Amino acid sequence: MVAIQSTQRRSNAKRLRRFPRTGLTLVELLVVIAIIGLLIALLLPAVQSARESARRVSCQNNLKQLGLAVLAYESANRSLPPKDFPWQFGVLDNQGLPGLSQYWRGASFLLWLLRYVEMPQSVPDACVQMYMTGSNTVGAWGGPFATQVPVFLCPSEINRGRGPLGSACTNYRGNGGDIGGVSRRGPLNSGCTNHFAPHFPSPTRVLHIPDGMSKTVLLGESLIGTAATSAQRPAGVGKLPAINSSTPPAACWAIVTGNGYSATITDLRLQPGSMWNSSADTYTSFFTNAAPNTPRCVLDQDWSGFINPVSSYHPGGATVAMCDGSVRWVANEIDAGDPTQSQSNPSTYKGASIRGVWGALGTIAGGEGVRVE
Repeated sequence: MVAIQSTQRRSNAKRLRRFPRTGLTLVELLVVIAIIGLLIALLLPAVQSARESARRVSCQNNLKQLGLAVLAYESANRSLPPKDFPWQFGVLDNQGLPGLSQYWRGASFLLWLLRYVEMPQSVPDACVQMYMTGSNTVGAWGGPFATQVPVFLCPSEINRGRGPLGSACTNYRGNGGDIGGVSRRGPLNSGCTNHFAPHFPSPTRVLHIPDGMSKTVLLGESLIGTAATSAQRPAGVGKLPAINSSTPPAACWAIVTGNGYSATITDLRLQPGSMWNSSADTYTSFFTNAAPNTPRCVLDQDWSGFINPVSSYHPGGATVAMCDGSVRWVANEIDAGDPTQSQSNPSTYKGASIRGVWGALGTIAGGEGVRVE
């Protein structure tokens, strides 16, 4: 009996040697975890880069769609959409409708694109109705203006939601030219055709762009600002005690300290891009007097936004749409002239841009023949 048990023990030992345990020791488990962590660390930047590339493509598609919407509007109306003082409201104002004479100039060019970007007709109709009745006063910008139009937002945008006045936001703006606050330098201008504001020009037509449709910037992307980021770059905005059309971009750069501005706006309604329905430069315009992603500044309690470049969360530059509907990438390093040079006689200047290649791309009739590829 003892011999049989001894034989069984020897047999069991042989089986154990033949089939060893497959479990991991603690050291082996830690090594496996370390290898997995290393692989994740190596792959994560590639995954994030791929996601940002997809977001950038989606942003380009938005600009493409908006550029085509502008061309569709031009085909139907024989002019580009008006930046402010729209002729559509001018016609209504001449009919003596109440409210228009005080509030009609505030409508942005994006209002006239809604019907071309697959939005229900009820949205632009409701917006126009608010202007017609004079109910679009400060503090009452809700209603249809609170509608977030999907094509107005870049997927890379961090700050979303409604702005301080209750309107939905936009990342996409119209080119106001290479001199901030001066009409007729960029393609999007006022659209006044009645007696109410005769000093404002009529809307731009294709024949007003002799520099060439493919050589003139029409739209561009810009970061949305919030009160929380008013002191932070890149989404914030600085305040200059004195700023006008002749102020050089370097004046705005001078108030940048670290990742923020040493002077910030106190009127928190002036958050860039926080209203898609407003014609104020702070909200729906940009200028090519400063290179992409450089500091932006306004005069506190002023909606002019004279130094207001294109900007994005895409590394290295920003996307723009040209007047012919094509989409281009503009690098931060594009030639934008001497940032310390002031613009002389800004309101009457009609020559070539002093802001380098970027400024030349922003003019409709500067006589420059540059192109961005």
